[in-house]
Amino acid sequence: MMLRLWQRERGYSDTDAGAHFGVTRQTWLRWKGGAVPGPAHMIELFRDGVAQPNDFYDLPELVAPRKAA
Repeated sequence: MMLRLWQRERGYSDTDAGAHFGVTRQTWLRWKGGAVPGPAHMIELFRDGVAQPNDFYDLPELVAPRKAA
């Protein structure tokens, strides 16, 4: 998962990674284990380039249909 890669690239401990996003080590570990962050933290992860929202969901890529001209 992208969280593990992001953490490893920065040399952060689980505590450091959690603190970067204002959460506990335990919360960070839950996210790494597949728990879905709440909306505010999801936005932070996206803005920091750590993860996309779809990284937490097993969904096909959705594309809106085009309107007829």
